[in-house]
Amino acid sequence: MFAFGDVDKGYYELSVQNKPNISSASSDEVPIYILDSSDVTKGSQTSVTVEGKTIDNLPNKTLSSALNVPKNQQEMTATFTHNGISKTCKFSTKDTPQMVILDPYNRCYGLSFLTSFAD
Repeated sequence: MFAFGDVDKGYYELSVQNKPNISSASSDEVPIYILDSSDVTKGSQTSVTVEGKTIDNLPNKTLSSALNVPKNQQEMTATFTHNGISKTCKFSTKDTPQMVILDPYNRCYGLSFLTSFAD
């Protein structure tokens, strides 16, 4: 479940999505899943490029399919393009699957997935 909002516009929305099937990657890569929340009031589609790999027509506020990228990187760049305008943000990777979220201020956040409920 995701909560989207814009205090300046008085807009709030809850979104429910299924947990992605966490894919396996090669021993030196890790899957990431992209979420574009840069403009929560509009239903637009974005192209996202990371490490030369592109996801086209990703709906805003929707979790992408997996992109396998190098693990344990201090700085990686994600480029989000909509209507010819690109927004770029930096993030780092770990050795576990994670979600990379673009916020309305062009910042990226990486969040690790809970892959198991067992201790």
